[in-house]
Order: sequence, then structure tokens, then C-alpha cells
Amino acid sequence: MTKLNEVEIKVKLSEKDVRTVEQKLFEEGSKKITETDTYFTASVRDFMETNECLRIRKRDGEPLELTYKGKTTKEMRDKNQFWKEEIDIPVENVEDVEQLLLAIGCEKLVTVVKERRVKEMDGKKVTLDTVKETGAFLEVETEAADRDIEKAVKDNKKFLEELGLEKMEVVNKPYRDLVMDSKGINH
Repeated sequence: MTKLNEVEIKVKLSEKDVRTVEQKLFEEGSKKITETDTYFTASVRDFMETNECLRIRKRDGEPLELTYKGKTTKEMRDKNQFWKEEIDIPVENVEDVEQLLLAIGCEKLVTVVKERRVKEMDGKKVTLDTVKETGAFLEVETEAADRDIEKAVKDNKKFLEELGLEKMEVVNKPYRDLVMDSKGINH
């Protein structure tokens, strides 16, 4: 079985862009959800430095999950898109998982709350996020085998062009970092 990567690009949207994207993509067939992500860093290495993510996610009406996302590479930064190893583990109780992470030396960094509108289309997962304290963003994600990453990178850029968003600011930071920046939290 071929392992698939989630190849993702994220752009910052103005209020006008949000309305345009909502009209073009989200009037029909999308679902709205609220996600609350609590991020941690490890004592053995600084996840802020390596751009790794360790989080507990609460999502409307769905099971909790503990997620790890791997390091950001130079190639990813150069292409302004990301495809990371992602491990999701269902968990029963946020407090128990937090207690475990803190007991093994992890440090809680920040909690990110976002309203999401998600739509699957043209082999892509398209997400319109409104992130508390940072604004609105559009994420375009395509699953690809290792050999097809370059094609997925190009397809994602083409999708943004078709929406008229090719000149929008590409955001290279995870929401964790954006919220920490907005709160003046240094790590």
C-alpha cells in the first residue's frame, strides 16, 4: 500500500476574499465545524524550532485525537507547501492526555480555536478557516504519493490561480505559531 502525503498550501484572506471564496466554493456542499487544538512541545527538542506539531484536537461531534506532524524541510519552505508525516491517535479524555504529556516533560504552548468550512472537490480538501486572534485563511490540500508530490504542488497553485488568489500571501507558519505571535508569546 502506497503511503500518501497531504500536500498543503495556505493563504491569508482579506474580508473581501473570504466573501468571494464563500460564494465560489462554500455555498453548497460544505460542512462547518469548530476545532480546538492544544499544542505542546517536547523536552527533548524544541518543536517550534523544527516546526513539528504535537497537539490534542477537539472537534464538534467527533472523537478526540492526539496528532504528531513531522519536521518542515528546506524543500517544503522553498515550495511554500508542506507534506509531513502525520500520526493521529484517537484518545478518550483531554485531561488524561494533557497530564501524560506534562508528566513526560512536554510543555503546553497555546490553544488555537478555529471555525472551519470544509469541502472536498476535484480531488482536493479545501478549507476556509477563521482562526481566533489571527484572521481568515484558505487551505488547499491534495493527497499524493512521494513520486507525485511535485504534481500536487503545481495542482494546488493552479487551483489558487483559478480562484484568482495566486497573488495572496502564502502562509508558511502553522496556526499555532500565528496565534502565539498574535498573543506575544515567545518560545
